[in-house]
Amino acid sequence: MLKRFLEGEATQDEKEKVLSWYENIPMEEKEGMLEADRLKLENKIWSKLQVDLQPSKSKRVLFRDLGEFSVVAKIAATVLLLIGITSVIVIVNRNSSSSEIANTADTIAMLSVVNTDQATRIVELEDGSRVTLHPHSELKYPSHFEKGHREVELVGEGFFEIYRDTTRPFLVHTRDVVTKVLGTSFTIKAYNDMKEISVAVRTGKVMVYHPKNLEKQVFLTPNQEVVFDIESQETSVGLVEKPQIVEVVPSLKMSYTNAPVVEIFEAIEKAYGIDIQFNKETLEKCTITTVLDNEDLYERIQVICHALGARYSVENMAIIIESKGCQ
Repeated sequence: MLKRFLEGEATQDEKEKVLSWYENIPMEEKEGMLEADRLKLENKIWSKLQVDLQPSKSKRVLFRDLGEFSVVAKIAATVLLLIGITSVIVIVNRNSSSSEIANTADTIAMLSVVNTDQATRIVELEDGSRVTLHPHSELKYPSHFEKGHREVELVGEGFFEIYRDTTRPFLVHTRDVVTKVLGTSFTIKAYNDMKEISVAVRTGKVMVYHPKNLEKQVFLTPNQEVVFDIESQETSVGLVEKPQIVEVVPSLKMSYTNAPVVEIFEAIEKAYGIDIQFNKETLEKCTITTVLDNEDLYERIQVICHALGARYSVENMAIIIESKGCQ
């Protein structure tokens, strides 16, 4: 339809649809569009043009005045920037609950999954990645990832398990924040009614940044979290509320008998991938006998500190142990 419109062969009904679509695109997206915004605007095109088109005979429609021709020229510039001069776009409306757009040789279907259930929902992506979509959340993704990148959009909360592909970084767009990974697992919370966006890493390494302020890039490793304040545009980093074990460490046991405290802290540090800071010289003579159950990380640290008469604090991305040592 765009091709016919640009060639002056669209019907009056088709021409009105294109003009209406163009007028609904924000001005900042029409002028000075950056390459990074290309995919986002393409997605808007697919959704705006998802209409029922009845077959009709093509006829040439003349433009009534130069003002209308000026609008057409702007549309042409936008379309050519997006799809290239030689591209042919075929849009097919499918009567389905998800209103998916057909995938043709020149277009990629943009799919949308909205979780209206009370339980989480698993979404399998074309590259082997999985997204656990929480209730009241929406995931938009292409049926086929293009060469060079993989991009999706999230509103709400989702746990991502990304298939590693060093040639195609995986980008998750969530309101004011972009999360970029190669292959890892992480959770994003970005509901529309929240004033903050959070990204917490389970495994691997993640980069989080604001598209308009690349200088504030934040790199996260397992059990680390970044919180982005939408109003102030400020970020804060720290440890997740309940850190998880990311590596099996044989020396991390459920019970200890006269075990060196330094070795226990080092085992916990390696198992959780979290920096535990303490004075080795002060604690080198300390041993403890204790039994651990199903405590989380902080509870385990508290048990050890209680036995030592020590205390701990969490500062940024590290756990700080303060102790006077053992005699």
